Amino acid sequence: MIDFKSITDEDLYGMCASGDEGAWRYLYNYILKICEWSRIDDPEDMASTVTLELIERALKKVRHKDKFRSFVKVMTKNRIIDSFKSSSKKEIPMSSFIKDDDEDGVTPEIGRQEPDQIESLFRTEIAAIVDAAIEKLPIRCRNIIREYLNFKKGLYDNYEELSRVLEMPVPTISSSVSRCMKILVNYKEIKTLKTFA
Repeated sequence: MIDFKSITDEDLYGMCASGDEGAWRYLYNYILKICEWSRIDDPEDMASTVTLELIERALKKVRHKDKFRSFVKVMTKNRIIDSFKSSSKKEIPMSSFIKDDDEDGVTPEIGRQEPDQIESLFRTEIAAIVDAAIEKLPIRCRNIIREYLNFKKGLYDNYEELSRVLEMPVPTISSSVSRCMKILVNYKEIKTLKTFA
């Protein structure tokens, strides 16, 4: 069985382009984790939508095959943001208004509260800012931080698996992550985020 987590982005792209079912299953689960982290209402539906868009047309738009996972992550985040924007613009149909027996006015029946959507949108935007800052890191630190965050999201089962992907011994992972995080938190974008926390 192939360990897709340790396959390079370029190889994963090639496998998806050739229609490898296992690669597509891995990619769907990768997208699903991003959707679940964003805490949207129906992460499975969003993951299916993004995967289908990749299959039908977006796969051909990938310019940097060596950054395929980043392309998929950005595409997924954009679709999530688009869904928040479109759902916040939806009007409440007149049929959803009911007469309140105690008062003369009417009150809308609203199933989803707006603050949850706004909070989730902010979370997604913050993730995009952090992702852009990570992109500025030196290549080794960028890989360490990205893979460590993937580990924290549950894309890797244990430190041994993370160790294989990073090609470093388990005991050095923590110190390497700390060293790279010190660089990351000194970037202007991250310092700006810290003022809002």
